[in-house]
Order: sequence, then C-alpha cells, then structure tokens
Amino acid sequence: MITEELKKQISEAISHTGFPLEHYICNVLKNHHWNIISNRYYIDDVKGTEREIDIIAYKVSDIIDDVQYITTLVISCKKSEENRWCFLTRDIDTADGNINWSPLHFCSTDKRFKFILETQNSRLIEKYMDHKALSHLYTFTNQVFAFQILQKSKKENDKKRGALCVKENTDLYNSIITTIKAISSEKKSRFEKYNNKSKRCYLFYALSVFDGEIIESKFENDGSQTIDSVVDIKYLNRHIVNNVDDFYIVDFTTKDNFDYRLKLYDILHSANTKYLTEFLNGFYENIFQFPERINILWKDFEDSIRFGVRYHVEKLLNVGIDANKYKIWYSYYTDIHTLTLDIGGGNSLSIEQWEILNNNEELKQTIKTGLLKFFKYSGNFIFGETLPF
Repeated sequence: MITEELKKQISEAISHTGFPLEHYICNVLKNHHWNIISNRYYIDDVKGTEREIDIIAYKVSDIIDDVQYITTLVISCKKSEENRWCFLTRDIDTADGNINWSPLHFCSTDKRFKFILETQNSRLIEKYMDHKALSHLYTFTNQVFAFQILQKSKKENDKKRGALCVKENTDLYNSIITTIKAISSEKKSRFEKYNNKSKRCYLFYALSVFDGEIIESKFENDGSQTIDSVVDIKYLNRHIVNNVDDFYIVDFTTKDNFDYRLKLYDILHSANTKYLTEFLNGFYENIFQFPERINILWKDFEDSIRFGVRYHVEKLLNVGIDANKYKIWYSYYTDIHTLTLDIGGGNSLSIEQWEILNNNEELKQTIKTGLLKFFKYSGNFIFGETLPF
C-alpha cells in the first residue's frame, strides 16, 4: 500500500530529475500546436548503442501543389540544481573560410527540393537574415570556443583553484551530441520511410533546454573576461556523423525563456512554407533554359508519354521504332521562345513527316499534358530534329 508519506517522497524524488522539465516543454509545445514524439531512440554511429533523444517536435504545412513542408525540432532537456552551464566565447571571425556560420539540415523525398536546397540553401539563409525575428536564430554576436559546467558554490574545505569547475561536462556535452546525431538519424529515417510515397521537405533544428542558469564568459583580445547571465546562446559545432563532416547549430535556451524562443520557431515554420513554395515556383521559371533542372524531371516526363507517343509516330508515319531504345530529345530556342521535341525515335524524318506529326492534335495534346504536368510549361513547342541533350 502506498502511504501519503511515500507519495510525497516519490513526488519529491521525481521533482529533482529532468522529467518534470520534459513534461513542461511538451506542454509548451502543445500550446504552440507542435506535434510531439517523446523518448525516441536511435543507434549511435560510433558506439553502435542506443541513444535517446528527449523530444522531437514538428509542424506540418497544408499540402501545397502536392508538397508538404515539415519543420522539425530535435530537443534535449537537462536540469541541474547544483550547477551552472558556462559558455566561453570570443569575437567571431566571419572571414574564416573554414567555418560555415549558417548550416542548413534538410532531407526531401522530392527530387526538386534536393536540388533546390543543395544549390540554393544560401538564399534561404538570406531570407532568414532579412527577417527581423528569424535573424536571431542565425546571427552570431560571439563564437563559443569552449564550455564548462560550474558548481554554484565551492564544496566545504575545497580551496583549490578552479574548484567551481566540474571535472566532467557530461550533461552539457550529451545535450549537444545527442541532438546533432539525432538529426542525422531522423534525416535518414524520414527519407527511407516516405521516399516514393509522398512529396515532403523536412528542415531540422537542434535545441537544448536547460532548467538552470546559463553563463557567458566573453574573452576580450587582452585576455580579460566579461561574464553575464544569459537566457539563450547559439553553439556552432563541427562534427563527423555517419562519416559526414558537417556543421550544426545547437540553440541553447533556459526553461523560462523557452516559450519566447519557441515563438521564433513558430514564425520559422510559416516562413519555411512560404519561402520554399516560392523557391519551387522559381524552379519552373524559364525551366527549359536550365538543363540541370530539366534533367531532374526528364525521365519521369519521358516515361509518362513514351509509349503513347511512339504509338502515334508508328501509326502516322508507318515507321518501325525499337520500344526499348525509344528516347525523346529536346532543344529550346530562346530567340523564338519555342521548344523543339525530337520524337522520331532515331529515324531521320522528312519535312513532310514532321509536318504530319505537328498537325496531329491528339499527339500534341499528349505532349502538352506531359509538359504541363512535369515542367509547368504551357509555351510553344514543335516536333523536329534536334541535338541530344
């Protein structure tokens, strides 16, 4: 039988753990309409053992042009009644070419977004930096070069120099390493689960919430220190995860500041949806002037129309075409804004034969439908000989 005294003892014991903090953070997330996954496990890429990440929170956009945008927060929760977390900082050197101050972590089951975010991620960061609120998530005033857990008070009879310093920074270090490794794991997991099933674009962000005091010790050029209590600080980390060397930002915040900090991520999700939709629309602008974009979608387009088009060509022209080797080539002429498609299947056709194809409305409609579906192209096109792209 559980007595009232035992209930008090259990409640008191649990209050000193990090579980009440996790519960609090989950409630704040729910109030901001984030979906929550608690106590998620992944396999450490170095040790091969299970690691736990406290909270994964995500927001999902409406489906826009068949695409969903998901903003994902990977959150570590830590508490300490005896210690402070101290971050040692110095002036940043933005000219250092060895540092990526604006890393972006994403995965997508959509080939278009893989291309967009790999080639234009700097544009997305620029959008953040131009946004009054979101710039706080990517603006560095100082660079963290080390961290140290500090006792709130010296132990009795401990007169050693540096006695406030805790020998092991385990909790602080784990709050970093678990979030960045979890991001890598989640990227792989999301891609494997939804690839070829739905069009999704994920962006990942790492947060560490500390129920305690965060200190910044800023080192000046002369070696002196300016020490202040802060409510948030960004830590830029370079780490090798699954044999990939990359940079990560871990956004540290205190428990009391979390609700305010989360409002920035609410704005971030809406901004991601808006910006990425704009980027996707831009992907199609003058698309036939950018072969690297066409190459992403050409096979899907070709596969969707190949047999129907081959059937019409053979029927209208009475020519034989090897179905297994049948390909379609294109050229785009910017001076006349016209797309030329070679659908002859490798046959050298006469002017009269090309004219027969160009005058067949059923064949043209098949091509028109495919061009609109895959390239959002509704401009002029003709059939004719062209060089293989």
